[in-house]
Amino acid sequence: MMTSSSGTSASLPLLREDEQVWTADDHIPGSEGTELREWESPRPGCGQKGCMKEIEYEGELVRVYPADYRAVPTIRWQIAAAFVMFLILGINDQSTGSLMPVLTREYAVTKVQVALIFAVQSVAYTVGSVATDRLHRALGMRGALLLATGTCTVMYTALSLKPPTFYWYLPCFFYLGVSFAVIDSGCNVLLGGLDVHNTELLGLLHAAYGVASFITPPLASSIAEHHYWPHFFLIPLALSLVSATMCFFAFRHETAAKYRYVCSGGEGTDPEEATRDREFGRVVRNPVIVLAAAFLFLYLGSEVSTGSWTLTYLLECKNKDPMAMSYVVTAYWAGLTLGRIASGFVSRRFFANEYRAGLFYACITLFMHVLFMATGFLAPHGTGYFVVMALFLFLAGIFIGPLFPNCCVVTLQLLPKRLQLNAVSVAVALGSIGGAILPFAVGNILDAVGFQWFPTIAMVIVLMFNIIWWLYPLLVKF
Repeated sequence: MMTSSSGTSASLPLLREDEQVWTADDHIPGSEGTELREWESPRPGCGQKGCMKEIEYEGELVRVYPADYRAVPTIRWQIAAAFVMFLILGINDQSTGSLMPVLTREYAVTKVQVALIFAVQSVAYTVGSVATDRLHRALGMRGALLLATGTCTVMYTALSLKPPTFYWYLPCFFYLGVSFAVIDSGCNVLLGGLDVHNTELLGLLHAAYGVASFITPPLASSIAEHHYWPHFFLIPLALSLVSATMCFFAFRHETAAKYRYVCSGGEGTDPEEATRDREFGRVVRNPVIVLAAAFLFLYLGSEVSTGSWTLTYLLECKNKDPMAMSYVVTAYWAGLTLGRIASGFVSRRFFANEYRAGLFYACITLFMHVLFMATGFLAPHGTGYFVVMALFLFLAGIFIGPLFPNCCVVTLQLLPKRLQLNAVSVAVALGSIGGAILPFAVGNILDAVGFQWFPTIAMVIVLMFNIIWWLYPLLVKF
């Protein structure tokens, strides 16, 4: 598959209807006006070799092939690797909130000090988003992902051995954050750029993140209660090793020369113009990228804040049983996972396009957060109270879940082909900063005003990303 260094993937060459074998003349990456269509299944005997083309670029042979997992087995392995990497992201994003009580006790620090992890990761995501293109130009997609997963392996090894102080524990999340910026943007654009079933597979990719997220709170609580708590990090460590091995083989054709070829727009595009389009300053001034980055900043901030701080809110304000309250949080992630699994299939059937589907999902998410806020102002009355709260969180999760993949698909549809490679990865990476910086900000605000205001703050963030989504038709021509 034609992929970019930031894990990007162009709308690549199409299979010809007459021969069902792709050649480089069918489509030049970066060209305008090519409509994506579903391909017919390749004829028997086509296989990966029949769909692959070798092109000499900068003195190297670049292997390019269509973005159809049905025709190219390598793409199936790339998709599988992306799923494993997203399991790591889901576990990581919930680890701090789930281990909050343990970290404050073991390291004798406050919740605000623990929340520094979110701030460190926000800085790391910024560094990663800026460095992604350079990493891919120097190492290719394969090298960038191997570096990212290798870094995860080293950092989780250190965490599993329990750093002696919190300020040895904290820097590990900087290197993890840089790695996740590369992985996050890469996997999103990789699947979002597929020519077949991109919406469905992108939804399932984020469902994998949701699965990891909703099992993390009870899993971390159980390990902390019954075992040695740093052993929790052996789980993402094992997944990091698996993903690094898969990336080594699945992305073997994704070289630095191939990334530069894709970014050049192919042989028929002015290299200077293609380079200017990829400049960071021009990319972040594109209204589509600005809206996508702003939406994802607030969306991921809301998602991670709700997942990270809800358990602390419940323990501080409602009930002191960590295991019971972890199941309430799990309801949110279970709903998010279910929503992402179903979204790709539901959106195509009931909505005219992904934007309209996202508009509906965002509004219902806001409504569920209003109900969650209203419930939070009531005093708890037995088990039924927590069942109702879990139900509202479950429904909020169902409708917030599809919004990330929907935004990625809408962004890809609105951008010209030559900008998809770098611009979308920048938008996803910059948006991911919200998933790191907003939980830190929310933690500081709650420390100042009291955790009883958490549902209100969560609702306000959801309202803000709804406003961004409503602005799309006003600022972007569909």
